[in-house]
Amino acid sequence: MTRRLVLSTLASLAAAVGLASPTVGACSTDVNPLIGSWQLSGSTMQDGAVSCYSAMVFSRNAATFTSPSSEVIPGGAVLTYSVRYVSASMSLVDVLIPGGYKNYSFSDENHMYYDDGSYGRCIYERT
Repeated sequence: MTRRLVLSTLASLAAAVGLASPTVGACSTDVNPLIGSWQLSGSTMQDGAVSCYSAMVFSRNAATFTSPSSEVIPGGAVLTYSVRYVSASMSLVDVLIPGGYKNYSFSDENHMYYDDGSYGRCIYERT
């Protein structure tokens, strides 16, 4: 086989198994509904909206979380983490950040929520 044929064959095989598509973790950023900017639109958290990030921005490799001003954090805070998108569908995205996994569920492409078990939900809309 010629080198050109070998490279062409390898490229075809890689494309067939999805290795040629851009990925973060196990999901393609082209179909990851979490990528973009989000604003808090409501909360059912026991402590109210102060328990939620007021804004979030997700990109291919990082996420920026903005905490609202509170008695605990008077000026609020902005934190940026490297992230790994573990799985993605049009209704659920699992994200690995320092400290563990976060699961974001979607009601449609512009509305999602983070459910913190018995504490409640932080509800977001795309900006």
